[in-house]
Amino acid sequence: MVENAVNEFDASAVAQMVTDFWKLIQSANQIAPQLPDSQQRRFGGQVQFSERQLLALTKQLNLKIVTFEGEDFHIGLAATADNIDDYGDDTELEIEKILEPAIMRDMGVIRRGRVLVKPKE
Repeated sequence: MVENAVNEFDASAVAQMVTDFWKLIQSANQIAPQLPDSQQRRFGGQVQFSERQLLALTKQLNLKIVTFEGEDFHIGLAATADNIDDYGDDTELEIEKILEPAIMRDMGVIRRGRVLVKPKE
């Protein structure tokens, strides 16, 4: 019964949930260093545990979180650039910041990522 439930989920709804959970983890990682030492270790441990859980669950559902870190931006990428209109067509671009990861399953894109780009150095 559980096996059937895993195979029959609404991929776009799960992709939205994965994206939101990923964004929450990224925000928590930015906040952790600002906490007092007495809270930082416990909070950081909980964030790391949550991240491992997210990766384990996405693997179980045959989903992949793709962040495009360190990649050049091009039209075939499974992400849209929120600031693409700031640059000309002939400008070589690289990813500056990941706003949302792409969620993929079986080599297909379920949800495109969102990024900010900058001119390639």
